[in-house]
Amino acid sequence: MRLGLDLRGVFGGAHLGLTSETVTRTLTFLQGEGMILVDGKQITFLELDKLEMLAAQIYST
Repeated sequence: MRLGLDLRGVFGGAHLGLTSETVTRTLTFLQGEGMILVDGKQITFLELDKLEMLAAQIYST
């Protein structure tokens, strides 16, 4: 699955309550774990099952 994303909108948007550093750190972590591939404005989801498990761990509290 591939997603086109203009990250400037994410970084400039306080509506998410995230800083640009947090977004960058998270994308870097997920890419380092092999779950996503960031290429310019494209994010390719490589391991959806791992992403779902991670989300379940984070949001199960």
